[in-house]
Amino acid sequence: MVHLSTLFPLLVATSSLARRPRADHRALRRGSQLRVSLADGDQQNYFPASTFLGYGLDFTTFTPSDINAVIGGLKTRTAIINVNTTTYTDATIAGVQYNVPENCFITADTATESAVSTYYADGSTAASAFETDASLAGKYLAVSASADASYAISKTFHSNTQYSLFNFQSLIYIAGLKNWAGDIDETPFITAVKRLGTWDSTNSTIITAYRNFFASYGSHAITSVQYGARYSLTVWGSTSDQSVNQNWQADVAVAYDGVSTSGQFNASVSGSSEYSSFLSEKSQQISVQGGDPNLADALTSGYGNSSNYDNFSQWVKTTYENADLMSITVDSIWDVFSSAQSDTLYYAAQDLQDAFQWIVQNPAPHWTYVSLSLSTDWARFRLLNPGSYIVEDPANPYTNVPGATLTRNQVQIGVEHSHDYTNTPVVYFYVVNDGSPLDFTLSHGSGGQRSATVILNNAPITNNQITDNYWNEIAYWSIPANPQIHVDEVAGTTAARRHGYTGYGPGSSDARGQSVGSSKNEPEGVRSSALRPALFRSEF
Repeated sequence: MVHLSTLFPLLVATSSLARRPRADHRALRRGSQLRVSLADGDQQNYFPASTFLGYGLDFTTFTPSDINAVIGGLKTRTAIINVNTTTYTDATIAGVQYNVPENCFITADTATESAVSTYYADGSTAASAFETDASLAGKYLAVSASADASYAISKTFHSNTQYSLFNFQSLIYIAGLKNWAGDIDETPFITAVKRLGTWDSTNSTIITAYRNFFASYGSHAITSVQYGARYSLTVWGSTSDQSVNQNWQADVAVAYDGVSTSGQFNASVSGSSEYSSFLSEKSQQISVQGGDPNLADALTSGYGNSSNYDNFSQWVKTTYENADLMSITVDSIWDVFSSAQSDTLYYAAQDLQDAFQWIVQNPAPHWTYVSLSLSTDWARFRLLNPGSYIVEDPANPYTNVPGATLTRNQVQIGVEHSHDYTNTPVVYFYVVNDGSPLDFTLSHGSGGQRSATVILNNAPITNNQITDNYWNEIAYWSIPANPQIHVDEVAGTTAARRHGYTGYGPGSSDARGQSVGSSKNEPEGVRSSALRPALFRSEF
């Protein structure tokens, strides 16, 4: 990595629209079985890494582009490797004392500050780079992994999309498992792998069984975690507009106030029609952990904010405060089982590796049917997953809704601050991906009933919060995609129901119980080949 003294004449960083609150790590997921290492009376010495160590993540469907996705993707059904929660040693890092479990370590010997940035003109170049160089995931994403996981990560890049990546981190300490072979939780996994059978890529029942195993327990186990402060920016957009392609890097520098370019940018770019096209085309994911929380929360917009660089500079000066989870390191479950005492697990390792490699090389398309409605003057749904994209519902074109816009990355109804509360339209569309959980934001106006609602897999999600009285944007992480694989050529609402969506279609009611259309608009079957982008055939 490049040290900041080389890359930046001034040190800088910003916060995120999607900043994870500094909540107790032990209450991350409702109904989870996350371990608690200490009694309530010992909370001040609680070892936060024990919340994550040993648990699994499913890299067949998981994209670790943000630490929030890591937290949401934890497989807490059972730990793959147990943490000793009875015997501890004391350790003090950056003035904070921790009770470290006996089979864990903590070290601050590698404390560093670093920053890296890169640009990929298309997704094929990005995928090749991440597949070839496993270290890139650790530099730009929230995970350090072996080549097998990096290959899975690389499949989230789309061939006709360009990407700018920037990452700053101040590493304070690393914590992890040590001598863990004897701490593998073998009993539940012996039972689970016996049910799988020998891997056979020609047997759909076997394929489903292995997919379900990874979905339940994970394909990789977290063996170490990195704590400190981290700022991560990913910007992506279509390569269809040549003028945008030529100016992409200059546009990114302007849009984010030079955060990734040492504060240097050409401000005149912002007045061009090409820059307007860039803003309408690009999507972003900004994430910040650690440092001064007030500085981190000061920025409520990821672009167009002239104080981005100044806020970043001030935040960097505080990055040794409030160490937070930045990233993780994982080992594959087959490598873990290769160290198991059980012969059953030892001999299952090769089948698990073969299954994983086949699944990630043969990704299955998932089409999740979504509706967006509002009770205010405007609302916006924006994807945060670089590996997902939006397709309109041909049976209910968004063009039928006045004021609606739809791109590969976002859907919007109405105009910001128009104060027109007379209509409550609904836009229907699909989110297409490989079945990974969905990360997105909901924004809405501050007037009327001031709310926006999306419905995915029959589950309504409503943002009715006034966060800044301007965009009111809330991020939602690891929302399940449609679990059913898209296997036919049928589109429209009928297809949505065939693919797992059974509610709130035309002829039914929306989340507020209001009529949302006529059943006569529902086709019996429409060929969708013309609707699928070219990348769909090659990448899903």
